[in-house]
Amino acid sequence: MEEDILKEVLDHLGDSIKDKGKFIKLSYDSYEPLEITQDNFIKIEDIDVNGKICFIDGGNAEILKASNFSLQFIRIYSTVYLENKRIENKKYEFYLLVRSYDKEGKIFFKTQILGDKIIEEVEINSLDKSIMQGNSRADVSFVGNVARRFAELNVGKELISRVDNCDSIIFDGSLDTKYNNEKELFDDIYNLAKEKKVNVCGLSKTCELFTDKGGSVISLLNELQPETKWYYYPLAKFDKMYDICFVKLNENSQYIFRLDFNGNVDNVLSLLSHNSNDPVFMGYPYGLIEADRFARISNKEVEILKTKFMIKAGKDWKFISDMMKTKDSHGILDNIS
Repeated sequence: MEEDILKEVLDHLGDSIKDKGKFIKLSYDSYEPLEITQDNFIKIEDIDVNGKICFIDGGNAEILKASNFSLQFIRIYSTVYLENKRIENKKYEFYLLVRSYDKEGKIFFKTQILGDKIIEEVEINSLDKSIMQGNSRADVSFVGNVARRFAELNVGKELISRVDNCDSIIFDGSLDTKYNNEKELFDDIYNLAKEKKVNVCGLSKTCELFTDKGGSVISLLNELQPETKWYYYPLAKFDKMYDICFVKLNENSQYIFRLDFNGNVDNVLSLLSHNSNDPVFMGYPYGLIEADRFARISNKEVEILKTKFMIKAGKDWKFISDMMKTKDSHGILDNIS
């Protein structure tokens, strides 16, 4: 019985990949897709670009949580390379306390920053569509993801103010905007980058973009690609401050990544390809591996921070713990499993 089911699953998967499609599907309001063909693969050339390349990533972890509050620890890490050598790195850390409260009959979330104040304290309607989960009210914990994103962008903006012509800023992830006021911050970044002649990019580790037939864009490009390091451009015509291409940054790599860019893509790709020769993750920039490593907050770190708060709270810990029981029943079941 089980073997029959597995065979049927494989048959269905086989059917789903036969017609991969020819055009990219985007979630933008208006765009004109262009047919994906072998003609649009462009070899990445080794250009003599004497520019710095700056990588930025962030991590956040929840330390305490209840239905009406969330305490998170957020870390942003930036590292700067010149001629493939690290010349600068910096780490920013802060606690984010998010609490719910009533405002004219509506539930809002209010944030407080304790530590490096690289973002502003804000209040957000819990029914803000940019943070809601489907039709449900936003979870107070989700505000941590929003705060981390804005912190990454602010660090990028600060770096752009200090770098020069031909330098590049690489964010981990796409340049798509999801949250209220994020577009305005990106506009500031692009305007400053234009003034300073700096390239702004976002490299995505994963890509969930589809073709017009529901296939994977990555799978289609993998089938058509040449045997060299390359970028694929253009994919579509649309009205954005940035463009999209796909890249293979090392000829020996098995990975293709989405790259969003605002600026001179040839200069960026020459710098990125030189930074993507580490056998630990061939074809992925070492600067982003470093940024991910030092921005990441481990489970062990979370437990240590939680213990410190428990000790500091003293007799008030029971009250906090009782509030946290409104959210931790799933954790108990997970531990039983």
